[in-house]
Amino acid sequence: MLPAAIHNFRQAGYEVWKDDFGSGYSSLNYLKNFEFDEIISACVKMAKDLGIHTLAEGVETKQQLDFLQSIGCERIQGFYYIKPLPTGEFAKLVVEKGIEIENWQQSKFYQCVGLVDLVSDSRPAWP
Repeated sequence: MLPAAIHNFRQAGYEVWKDDFGSGYSSLNYLKNFEFDEIISACVKMAKDLGIHTLAEGVETKQQLDFLQSIGCERIQGFYYIKPLPTGEFAKLVVEKGIEIENWQQSKFYQCVGLVDLVSDSRPAWP
């Protein structure tokens, strides 16, 4: 996506997330093949220092979830929570389980809180 298009989306009020950053041996994505807790911790810290939100995908176990939460990763997805579902099945599940979808104000709050570095206790500049 071109930088101008990203800028236009953001100006229109949309969030833009980058998925699967990099590729091959030269990317941070390659690190998932190893169990380097300190590298993952450093990546989350670096993102927070840069004011970038963090998302971990492919989380399958309670141990992985606990670790990611302990280092301050703010968004986590994967089979630990639920397998991918068609939209209709997901909507039905949300209703059945009484899951509440966050509103705009809650989303903005979570965005600000998510940038707090739990390891060093540094705080973002609040908007």
